[in-house]
Amino acid sequence: MHARHAYLETQIATAAPQQLRLMLIEGALRLARQTADAWREDRRDEALDTLIRCRSIITELISGIRAGSSQLADKVLGIYLFLFQELTEAQLRRDASRMDGVIRVLEEERTTWQELCAAGSSKQLQTASERISLEA
Repeated sequence: MHARHAYLETQIATAAPQQLRLMLIEGALRLARQTADAWREDRRDEALDTLIRCRSIITELISGIRAGSSQLADKVLGIYLFLFQELTEAQLRRDASRMDGVIRVLEEERTTWQELCAAGSSKQLQTASERISLEA
């Protein structure tokens, strides 16, 4: 486990801001799936733990966007605020079907950021980052 932890630390330390955002989205997606599965299998404590961790990641994604800096930034912020609200509602209602919606949105976000990260040159990544106004 120690080697895996060291590898992850190296990935984070050397990743571009877009790659870090993708890593966060992938983590939120993994936790959202775990939450839905835990609720379906009546493992409530585990579901609550993974949901809270997922919501923490969404909060981190929200904090990395400068509201009002561009229309695109505001749209992305709106998506993350929607996810935060859905996670809160899912927790209150213990509703795995709400998690399915969160998972679908996160899958779309992951695809978008995978394409952005694979776009190629650092100039393309920088331009896209500026459009979304990510906090560095």
